[in-house]
Amino acid sequence: MPKGHVDPGETLEEAACREVWEETGLRAEIGAPLGETRYSFTENDTVHRKRVHWFYMKAIGGKLQPEEEMFTEIKLLTEEELTTLTFEKDRKLAKAAFALYREERGRGPVPG
Repeated sequence: MPKGHVDPGETLEEAACREVWEETGLRAEIGAPLGETRYSFTENDTVHRKRVHWFYMKAIGGKLQPEEEMFTEIKLLTEEELTTLTFEKDRKLAKAAFALYREERGRGPVPG
């Protein structure tokens, strides 16, 4: 679940697509917002507060080449395997993405 910072002049959507590209090697098309998560951590006695905006996205090109220093393992999960995700917030986001995927597939191609 790639995430990162927003560069000056970027929209949230542009940053999300760039982060996916940098971390996975895949070009992505942005879809519906899935929500946001907030968390904090302490590093060198400094508290860092983070807010992450999540989007439903589809791969539209590129080649899966995970950023070496970011990942130790890559695994595509089925909806039934979401329980393997460590954090409940991640499970909820992934469930929402699967719901959008099912809805999208049920509609079929758009005429025109």
